[in-house]
Amino acid sequence: MSDTKPVIHMVGSIPLDDAETVFRTLGQRVGHHAERIPDGETGRRQRWISFVMDQLKANPAFEVDQSLPPFQFTQFDGTVVYEIPRLTIKDGVDPKTITFETGYADDAIRNFRDL
Repeated sequence: MSDTKPVIHMVGSIPLDDAETVFRTLGQRVGHHAERIPDGETGRRQRWISFVMDQLKANPAFEVDQSLPPFQFTQFDGTVVYEIPRLTIKDGVDPKTITFETGYADDAIRNFRDL
């Protein structure tokens, strides 16, 4: 039998109110099994698809593609939960010149620094 303790690796969203609650809760419950604890992608990143879409729509290189229907997120029974518009690169914009900041790194750095 091995003397090593089990190690867990957590990635992404944790359904808690804020980063401090994520750090405290996971630290107490699984901290001795984790080398790293994520900030939980709380707040504005809670619904990551909507968050990324908001970031993309704010980028001046993109616009809503009127030729495509919105993408529909459906639940198991086919009910549409919500829709998001599909975007395209604006005419005249060279894709090689586009820069895109997701905001994830800024939020994570702020959350880790604040604790």
